[in-house]
Amino acid sequence: MSSCSYIDKQANNYIQNALTDTTFVEVIPQNVGGNLICEVRYWDDFSEVTREINYIYESTDNIRYSIGKGVYSNKTWTKNEQIQRIGNWNLLKTSFGPDSERILIGQLRDSSEWMEFEFSPESVENENLWKQQKTNSNPNNYDSKVEILSIDTSGEIIAEYKYAEKGRIFSFITGQRKLLYALTQENGHPILTSVSED
Repeated sequence: MSSCSYIDKQANNYIQNALTDTTFVEVIPQNVGGNLICEVRYWDDFSEVTREINYIYESTDNIRYSIGKGVYSNKTWTKNEQIQRIGNWNLLKTSFGPDSERILIGQLRDSSEWMEFEFSPESVENENLWKQQKTNSNPNNYDSKVEILSIDTSGEIIAEYKYAEKGRIFSFITGQRKLLYALTQENGHPILTSVSED
């Protein structure tokens, strides 16, 4: 085989791998018991590697509950998502794109529909408490992203918002704020309660 045909074959293999669109299933054992079944659609179109995941919880007595979707785009999927029990609610943290995270919240009952809450630059900017800060932020920028740092057993959610500064001269000028949310036990909604620089 000539070196040219070998290179052509390698290039074709790279293109075929890059243009992958496939589905598969991963099962993650849960600390609360049962398994998290992840129905994954994976694709790579050169510009973006994406895993779109449909989550199903299977209880120890083999009852299945559809709990929602997550999206990992140009992010590592560590395959270690864990359902947390907080009061009357069950909660699963996942990703929702390159700059956002998502929390799925619900109750494990046959008729219960789980809720989805996005933690994104746009959702933070729309919060009244954030607007009151009059922060010089520009959410419409690739440097802006929200990451959930922790969720404790009381329902306190700590997130970090890194944002591009509005009207910046240099592309690397960014700011960041710590966001504190509280999970409301009555309806399962996370409420932004404080914004700080630490």
